[in-house]
Amino acid sequence: MLTQDESEEPWEGFRVPGGTTDEPFPYVDLSMIGGEDGYSWYEMRPFWRAYRPWLASRGFHLFKPFPDNMGYFFPPPNRCLPALPYATYANLELDTSSQIVPSPRFAPARDQHMRDVMIKLVKKDSEEHRIYEELLSCSEFSERNFPGVLSPVAILSSQHDFSFIVMPRWGEYAPLDTLESVGAILSLMRCLLKGLAFLHSRRIVHRDIDFHNIIVNYYTFGRFTETFLHALEEHRRGPDAFHCLMDFDRSLKFPPDTSLDACRLPAEEALVSGTPYHPSDLNLAEHNYNPFAYDVGCLGNLFRINYAEIVPIIPMLAPLFDQMTTHVISERFKASGALAFFEDATRELPADVLCTPVQVEPDWGRRNPKVYWAKVPPGFIATPGLYRTPPPSLARRLLDIITNYTIGWKVLIFLRSVLRI
Repeated sequence: MLTQDESEEPWEGFRVPGGTTDEPFPYVDLSMIGGEDGYSWYEMRPFWRAYRPWLASRGFHLFKPFPDNMGYFFPPPNRCLPALPYATYANLELDTSSQIVPSPRFAPARDQHMRDVMIKLVKKDSEEHRIYEELLSCSEFSERNFPGVLSPVAILSSQHDFSFIVMPRWGEYAPLDTLESVGAILSLMRCLLKGLAFLHSRRIVHRDIDFHNIIVNYYTFGRFTETFLHALEEHRRGPDAFHCLMDFDRSLKFPPDTSLDACRLPAEEALVSGTPYHPSDLNLAEHNYNPFAYDVGCLGNLFRINYAEIVPIIPMLAPLFDQMTTHVISERFKASGALAFFEDATRELPADVLCTPVQVEPDWGRRNPKVYWAKVPPGFIATPGLYRTPPPSLARRLLDIITNYTIGWKVLIFLRSVLRI
């Protein structure tokens, strides 16, 4: 039996199905963690304490919780410059007295080189586990070619049906509405396009593209500012090391020969997505959808809702937004195509443009292309080959009217499901 830390709560406060707290490596049913009736963070503390020596023997040392049960002590960050995918720390004063209360499935730790990590419990036979295995095995993750996706640094298999996924701990969620220059916004857009193109090349669909699944490569307790951006610039370890897509608990991985055009999932599968940036792919009672195109549409909506204010400065963003979100799915960009278009449109921007200060905030009215097309300079619309989302066809307008009525929606769902159209 493991030695109990005298500063922590008694063992008998923890009950797990299929095991007892006397076992050195207790079992826990992951479905019973979190939620209103599941184990809370406090109730999971003895579980994590039981595995502390086991994890330490593998090079990962869990933080100890505060005795007042309010969270874990957050020690000062390591000041070295770790290789990606570990986070970079700026030379700023940090509030090391702060506490964090992670989800019950997570526990913060440090590796033997003093690099911060977050350890997550994941079921072995789950889609999420398979995706982490795929990312861990990818040779593309290097300092010179960082793909804009946060990958695990280790997967530790337990004797039970769960593994410990060790993730490098970066900073807060990306502050999408607080970037204060054109260059900072373009850097974020480039990283996210690169990350989504990478995932789709591995036939992984994210299915939950939102600000809370985008993380920034720093840790601090203050507002993200241009001053801080410049401080970080000295520490960056690659051109795309600043923002990353993360969290794959709603993601799916398809076989490598899956067609990006022909792939389909039942419409009900879209319900697992928690993002508010969903495109219009299922607005007309469609019975299935293309998850890869759906991802691109979500990212396009995130861009245009948050960053349409820089369209007057970089007009080529207007056709990028349109071709990422068009309701004509066959004409929508693939993630790789959107990345290539973005690179061409922004490659040779002068320094004074990149340093242009901007103040942006989300505006859901920008889902309407007319809003940002109205911001382009005179004559730009006449540029040859420029893509604009076409107006809806008569059939689409009729279907839209039908779906506005509850009975019309139900009838249309039934007919499209039966006729497979």
